[in-house]
Order: sequence, then C-alpha cells, then structure tokens
Amino acid sequence: NAVAHIGPGENVRVTIEYQQTLAYEKGEYRLRFPLAITPRYVPASATIDSIPDVAKAIEAGEFDGPAEEPSYASDDCGGLVNPVDIAVVIDSGMPLVNVESSYHEAVVQKEAGHRTVVYLTKEQEAADRDFELKWRVAPGVAPQAALFTEDVAGAGYALIMVVPPEPNAAEKNAFQRVPRETILIVDTSGSMEGASMKQAKAAVDHALSTLTERDRFNVLEFNSVMHPLFPAALPATPQNIANAKSWVAKLKAGGGTEMAPALEFALDGRETPGFLRQVVFMTDGGVSNEDELFKLIERRLGASRLFTVGIGAAPNSHFMTQAAQFGRGTFTQIGDVREVEQKMRALFAKIEAPVLQDVAIRWADGTAVETFPRRVPDLYLGEPIVVSASAAHFAQAITVSGTRGNQPWSVVLTASREGDANGVGALWARAKIASLMDEMTRGADAAAIRPQVVKVALDHHLVSAYTSLVAVDISVSNPTGAAKMALVKASPPRAWSGDIPQTDTPATLQLLLGLIALASAGIVAVAGRTAPSGRGI
Repeated sequence: NAVAHIGPGENVRVTIEYQQTLAYEKGEYRLRFPLAITPRYVPASATIDSIPDVAKAIEAGEFDGPAEEPSYASDDCGGLVNPVDIAVVIDSGMPLVNVESSYHEAVVQKEAGHRTVVYLTKEQEAADRDFELKWRVAPGVAPQAALFTEDVAGAGYALIMVVPPEPNAAEKNAFQRVPRETILIVDTSGSMEGASMKQAKAAVDHALSTLTERDRFNVLEFNSVMHPLFPAALPATPQNIANAKSWVAKLKAGGGTEMAPALEFALDGRETPGFLRQVVFMTDGGVSNEDELFKLIERRLGASRLFTVGIGAAPNSHFMTQAAQFGRGTFTQIGDVREVEQKMRALFAKIEAPVLQDVAIRWADGTAVETFPRRVPDLYLGEPIVVSASAAHFAQAITVSGTRGNQPWSVVLTASREGDANGVGALWARAKIASLMDEMTRGADAAAIRPQVVKVALDHHLVSAYTSLVAVDISVSNPTGAAKMALVKASPPRAWSGDIPQTDTPATLQLLLGLIALASAGIVAVAGRTAPSGRGI
C-alpha cells in the first residue's frame, strides 16, 4: 500500500483484511503469517528491466536510487524494529485439540462454543521470524468430503475439499510402494550460511535414509554454479547412499543463487517408466527472477513432481508455493533445525506412496465447471485436495477418479451442503486471476489477459495488478508540496548470519533493496470475510 500526505505529528492507520484457505495435513490445520524477509540475490545476468517493481518506479520518475544503502537494523538500535502484536480468534464450528504456536510463545484460551483465542505472551515481538499457528480437529470429526457454495451476481461458486480416509495398519502394509527416482537439490548459496545450511544438510541426509534399493537417486548442489553428485541417477545401493551422505556433509555455503541450471538439470522433461519421478528442491528461495524460473518449470516438468522445502526463518514462500503448484507437488517449511527430522519424515512418508495419481474431479450430473487448480495434484495420505469451482449450479454428488498403483480407481462422494458460505466466490476469483497472470508468465499476450483480470477483479471487488481501492483525503498536510522519502529498516531473520548476497552488479541489488525498503504514496485496502464452515481466522 502507498500512503501520502502525512503531516508532522500525524498518524495514519491502514487496515488490511484478506482471505486464504488454511493448510491442512493429517487432520491438522496450519496458518502461517510471513513477518521477516530474507535478502534477495539478483543474478549477475539480471537487468533493471527484469525486476518489474524497480523498472516501473524508475519509469514513473518516483525512484532514482536510495539515499543510503538500506540495511537491517542492528541489535543495539534501542528497541524492537517493526514490532508486531498478534491475536487469533478461531471459530471452528467443531471441537479442537492441540492448538500451538510453532515459533512464538503464546497463550491459548478456550471460549464458549467452539471459539478459541490465541495471543502472544509478550506484549510485542520483533518481526524477525514468521508466525505459525497449528491445531487439530478432534478425532472422528474430519469429513471425507465437503462442498461449500455461494451465489454471486447470478453465478455459482464452490469450494470442494476431499480428504482421503485414514487407512489402518493392514491397509498401509498392503499398499504397493511405487519405486521412485528421487532428485535432491540443495541450495548452498551465501544466504544459506549458518542455521539454514545445517538444516538443509540434515534434511538431505534424512531424505537419503528413506530410499531403498528399488529406488534410484541423485543429489546436486547449486550456488553461483551447479554441481551434481552423479552424471545421472544411480540405484540407491548402500554404497551409493554412503557416498552421497559423505558428499553432502562436506557442503559449505557461499556464492550466488543461480537456480536455473539446477532446475534445468533435474527437470529433464522425460518419462520414467516404472518409476515415480520426484524432485525435492531445498532452498530459502532468495531470488528475484521468479517468473523466469516458473516458465522453466512449466516447460521442463514432464512426468516429474516438484516438491519444495523452505529452509530458514523467513523463506521466500511465494516462490516456493508457486513452484510446487506448477510442479504438481507441495511446499514444506522447515523453520528450525529441530523440525528437520519430523517434517522430512512426514514429507517422504507422504510422497513415497500417493493414494491416487492423475486425479480428476467431475460432477455426477455432468455440469460444466471451471476449476482451480485446473490440473488437480496427486492425493496423498493425510492430505486433502482443495478445489475452487464456478458453474451455473452444483450437484450434490461428485466423482473423484485417478490411478492407484497401476489400476484405475474412482468413487462417488455425496458432499455435505450448508448455507451460503461467504467468500467462496472471492476464493475462486483470486485463483482465476492468479491463473490468468500465470498465463502471462508462460508467454501469453498481456493485452489479451489484462481485460479478463480487470473483469474478474471488479465483479468480486478485488485488488489485482490492474485494479486497486483508493481512499482520497483532500486536506492539505504539507503546504510546500515537497516530497520526502524515508528508509524503513527491517529486522534480520532470526539465526541468519550471512552477508547481503552479492553479484557482479551490486548497484542493482542496492536499488532493489532500496525500493523494497521505501515507504511511498496512496492507500490500498482489501476486504475479506471469515472462511467457510467456521475455519476462518
């Protein structure tokens, strides 16, 4: 948001509301709120034009370089930098258990009905790590399928969640484990120095331990250059695994963050008959050329699945979430070295045995629908499929089909229907806008995409790249009209000990960081409501 006309001694309060679907896995909901920023590495080949925010600011004459090099605030700055206070009200509509804050000390209070209130123990905290809250629904209350609908301006919208049944021990043992070709990519750039590097090496070591002799694998590291362990994937024999673990133990952080060569090597676009090919990409995501990398993933994915693992206190979750969506995989965050074993075990327990591959969802009455994601991801144990849809009307029965092992599988589910769930249409609209913008990333004509984005945004009152909500105050606060700009320092990510990542053109990096740190002009607010079925925050 941009705020103008702040006079001496005046305060301006900006309130932003938004909606999101919560992450759900193995009966547990997880809400993550980003608070800290990892420095972004700018590839040596990047130009100002390739960094859209900087290029737009320069073209508009709003920015011609920072007055001073922006930096993180020092420990002796005299108080908290950008302090935060967080309070969460959970109105779940069902009993909850195990409400926990992952990285902050917090107080949990149960209220009447199914309401739970969570707030920080300290009055304020430094914005040096992301906030994460997790909770579980009480055993036996999670549905197998749920359908939430809303009518907006004569159109119907739906949110569908399909949760796989929890198999018993006999069913798990009977399930055929699919041989895998696993490619492990580890970021060893300078921004990974310290705790992040330790976490990444521990994660790779654990991943190697999950492989069997039926599998094959390879490991590669990247910083300014890319180094594979083997020229191609080899069988996961005890000797090969031992060699890989020894190689990983010697890795050190340093250099730039050139992701493209590593992704090009790992995503070769080919089929692997008899093997489920999975690429696990471990990084803090500290790059500025996300769009270029999204195009690469889209072009070279083939039959592979791409799983991203965020390392460190403040990973670039936008890049890693989008990369996993393009790659038909999932994003896992590891914010503390103590989480490595637990989260990597959970990730590999999930991906080594997908319940369904090539999943499709259709309405039993043949209703034509537009769904997001268009290409439904695989279904894994303990992890639901969540789909937003739009159509003239919705039937109660839906059919979920896919491939289990090597056999076709399908089931007809009767979804529960409640009253109108506010916000379902907005969730679809955001997914639609994101899909249209992704088409531009893949090379579609911006002139054709823009009017489509504008229509969806205006129909659902959303802020987008081409629409905004503006509040205008005509009172005069600065009679001279002279513009003043101020740098806002940030808290360094907790446990981060690296230097600002450097390139062959440090001025480009300073320009980018300066723009990110500047406070500029206008006001933007996004309105939202509680998510359906009481799972809102």
